[in-house]
Amino acid sequence: MYIVIVGRLYAAVTRLARQNTKSGTTSTVNVLMDGVLIQTSTNSMGTGGTTQVWEQFNTSFLAIPSSTTLEFLKGDPRNVRMQYPFLRL
Repeated sequence: MYIVIVGRLYAAVTRLARQNTKSGTTSTVNVLMDGVLIQTSTNSMGTGGTTQVWEQFNTSFLAIPSSTTLEFLKGDPRNVRMQYPFLRL
């Protein structure tokens, strides 16, 4: 849980891994703010390879209510690896 200051612009940062070819060509994560989809991030780097490739994604948002809920949900049925997101000003 993060405490945000109303009226400040934040960036939610996460890294998403594209698995090897056995688990598909892309990995996708959907970012929701207060239940509303604000970004879909898809990692297709390294397609055709057999190693795990990480890509960083940034989602900017303005904290309007005093409690803003961010959710990071798998966007495809394959095993999506994601590093825990963090916030920065």
